[in-house]
Amino acid sequence: MDLSGRTALITGAGQGIGRACAEVFAARGAHVVLLDKNRKTLPKVADQLAQTGAGVRARIIDLTSIEALHDLVE
Repeated sequence: MDLSGRTALITGAGQGIGRACAEVFAARGAHVVLLDKNRKTLPKVADQLAQTGAGVRARIIDLTSIEALHDLVE
């Protein structure tokens, strides 16, 4: 499945299932927006995906915060 030109918003992207999803979406051509509250792992994942040529943006965010969600949407 070709996802070129599409954007995937992926939560929990710093590890585990979220990271695996980010890798698959990026490998299929999607621009990935990585969200996680883990300040140690998320930048590493973003760097690794960017090195493959994928379009990547990463944001440290706690999605349990209503204010953070509002900021993300804006």
